[in-house]
Amino acid sequence: MADQLAELLRREPLLGPSPSGPQLSNISDRNPFFTGREQFLGELREALANRGRAALSGLGGIGKTQTAVEYAHQHSVEYAYAFWATATLEAHGTQGTQPRRR
Repeated sequence: MADQLAELLRREPLLGPSPSGPQLSNISDRNPFFTGREQFLGELREALANRGRAALSGLGGIGKTQTAVEYAHQHSVEYAYAFWATATLEAHGTQGTQPRRR
């Protein structure tokens, strides 16, 4: 997939933000039951504006993914491209966890 994306970006000029949302995206559908977390979404927005990156961490099942998806939908018109990438720690074969220090 990364090779396909790189090829697409080489062929197509980078587009600016669009009033209709990203020109190219693989973000999942918005959760119609998502509610609350306005303060956290604001902090996430501030972190991205100030540093250009942010990380959501915590125990499984607390809503990190749904919060990220909601943020992506709320701010979709600000981006030409929006991609979802799943990170896996190959050495441990686990997804979304940190290796333990010995």
